[in-house]
Amino acid sequence: MSEKSNEAVEKQQSNKREDKKALGKLLPMMLLALLIGALIGFASGFLGHMMESTVMESILTVLRYAAVYGGFVYTTGLAVVSAVLCRKSRMEYTAWDEEDEEVLNAIETKLSYAIWFSNLILYGSYFFFSVGVWATDIAGGWDGPEDIPVISLAAVFLHMIIALVVGSVIQQKTVNLAKEINPEKSGSVYDMKFNNKWLETCDEAEKYTAYKCAYKSFKVMNITGVVLWVVCLVGQMSFGTGAFATIIVTIFLLVMVSSYSVQAIYFAKHPSEVMK
Repeated sequence: MSEKSNEAVEKQQSNKREDKKALGKLLPMMLLALLIGALIGFASGFLGHMMESTVMESILTVLRYAAVYGGFVYTTGLAVVSAVLCRKSRMEYTAWDEEDEEVLNAIETKLSYAIWFSNLILYGSYFFFSVGVWATDIAGGWDGPEDIPVISLAAVFLHMIIALVVGSVIQQKTVNLAKEINPEKSGSVYDMKFNNKWLETCDEAEKYTAYKCAYKSFKVMNITGVVLWVVCLVGQMSFGTGAFATIIVTIFLLVMVSSYSVQAIYFAKHPSEVMK
């Protein structure tokens, strides 16, 4: 038997041992997941009966008010924190002696938090808009002010506009300060190709950091998508929410894994493109 054949046999045996070890850990987790699923099914059935109670109706009323007006509290809180971070960063950068790199790192960390919070404002606006539409029952048809509070409906749209403007302005202020700190950076947050332009001006370490963050995000979203699919399935079976939510989450998972796989296949065919 050739040396290559021996290596192949050894690798096959190693693969079997590795699979056996991993399977030994996977089976208990699957049994635990089955038990948790059974408990969730029982709990959802119990909650389904509670939905008809007066207590649940009161809870839903509170949730509807929170859905309509809670967005203003959410956006205001994050906007204030972001504004404070931007202001502190500006003051510290103005007073920087251009020698202590630790000060510069602390400023860029604050700006990273501000960018994060601005994104929470932007995506949070989508959430509050959707639950606000649900709370005003706009899908039920507008038969008059008695059925859909005009003020509540106006508040939902107003918050959406305010959140989009505030989130965009915070990002613009933060990115512009980052460009002052790093003059080689370019791109406006209002440019549709901002991410590409910004990445092109990053050095190798910054690009590697972005790639690692993107891969970490991919793994987290993969797990999150499966969890959301289970939650939507429970809602479909126990609360009559229909299959639409489950289908949307499934489409999201399919698009995510397919885009990753297609890109991997492209790089396999064009290895020279990987480092560009």
